[in-house]
Amino acid sequence: MAIRAQRRFWREIGIAALLSGFVWAAGPASAGASSCACDDGRRFEPGAVSYGGNSDREVITRLEAQPNAAIPACKAIWVSRTEIHANGTPYDFYLQRTAGRERRIDACEDSSDRFVKRSKTYAFLFGSDSTSIREMRPLDTSENITGSAMDPNSKSNTNLWDSIVSEDVPAPIHTQERSLKIDHAREFNRTSWVFSRKDIRAHYVGISKDAGENEKLIPLNKTRKVNAGQVGQIEAADSQHAIVRFYLGSRIERFARAKNAARRWYDNVGGPYEEVEDDLYTPLRAYIVEVSLDDIVEVNDYLDQAKTDRTRQLGL
Repeated sequence: MAIRAQRRFWREIGIAALLSGFVWAAGPASAGASSCACDDGRRFEPGAVSYGGNSDREVITRLEAQPNAAIPACKAIWVSRTEIHANGTPYDFYLQRTAGRERRIDACEDSSDRFVKRSKTYAFLFGSDSTSIREMRPLDTSENITGSAMDPNSKSNTNLWDSIVSEDVPAPIHTQERSLKIDHAREFNRTSWVFSRKDIRAHYVGISKDAGENEKLIPLNKTRKVNAGQVGQIEAADSQHAIVRFYLGSRIERFARAKNAARRWYDNVGGPYEEVEDDLYTPLRAYIVEVSLDDIVEVNDYLDQAKTDRTRQLGL
């Protein structure tokens, strides 16, 4: 009996070992790889991101790989998607990030070359009250050199950039119907949510119409202050600059809590605003200016750094 029991024991152990080996080779247990590669040379790793419109984002959370040589072969990638939504009223709103279900993608057959590695980090510099944020300063300077990191010919809204002319240019450049072009490998796209990482001064842009009612954008000498934490959306971006529509009622709470509270009360009781009769006007009390990419931060970077999914705390 003892011999039969021992044989049965070792037979069960052998079956269990075979089953565990099968799961490791073909199932989620192989998802612990730090990187993997396809036959065409593409490589993937957890944490790589892909950007969409309105700062929607996909992040690679884990990999399924078939171990072989020095670099495991990719079988699939698991992706988590988040979306950015504006909540509140036209005069007073905040941004909230929501997460969708994790999904599995065939890594080598999907157009996954849109994923890029991100390592940009920031430090919060606080004000005299040790609570309000005065500046969000980049720490990884190598990746924050936007000119070298992006294609200098890349533009998120070519038609809008083509329409920007200086005031002394006699022949106007007519605008065409704007098209939404998303570069999944860069965070600064048209409609991306951004904010000013510190107090800056930015130039206004204006719309001028000729006798044929054709429109052109004209850069103005007039400038205005953009407060740190002011939220806006990109209208167009190239490798160095962006045209941003900033919304006065959407400043990130941690950048100026007391001032924001007073502003929200003023807006909610019907604070006045000036209406400008052109396409740059919006009842959301916004203004459009040109800024350097070095002076703005994509909202997901703030949410990641602050370990939150909202630009305003609950109850504020």
